[in-house]
Amino acid sequence: MNKGGSMTDRIFRLGFLLAGITNIVGILLITRWWTSDTLRTADPAAFSDFGVLMIIVWGLAYIGTSDFCTRAVFLPLVFAIEKLAYTINWAFWMRDHSAEIERIAPTDPLGAFFLQSYGLNDGAYGLFFLVVAVANARRSA
Repeated sequence: MNKGGSMTDRIFRLGFLLAGITNIVGILLITRWWTSDTLRTADPAAFSDFGVLMIIVWGLAYIGTSDFCTRAVFLPLVFAIEKLAYTINWAFWMRDHSAEIERIAPTDPLGAFFLQSYGLNDGAYGLFFLVVAVANARRSA
């Protein structure tokens, strides 16, 4: 497949690749290859072992979509919804548990930083996926 195309197409492809790498490498670094209990303890609903595995699977899905992301509408929209779900989870977690970050920071600064900020990252990628879905819908109209 021709990887050329417009600057927009290249940005879209790069965005999907970066989203995938961010998910996979990011969660593996933060959990220290599944050896850290910080996230699992702080938010077991989102970051159980299964939850971490699903974050990696979503990352693989973003990477796998990068080859046709300039034509897809529904899949980037699904990714935007998925990122919205994590952003909302983060907002509720921060509302109810933000004080825990100060307790976590001395023993796991990276885990504390992640818990404090992952919703912003997911929100930004969610907006990116929404932009891609809208742009592709307009192209195909």
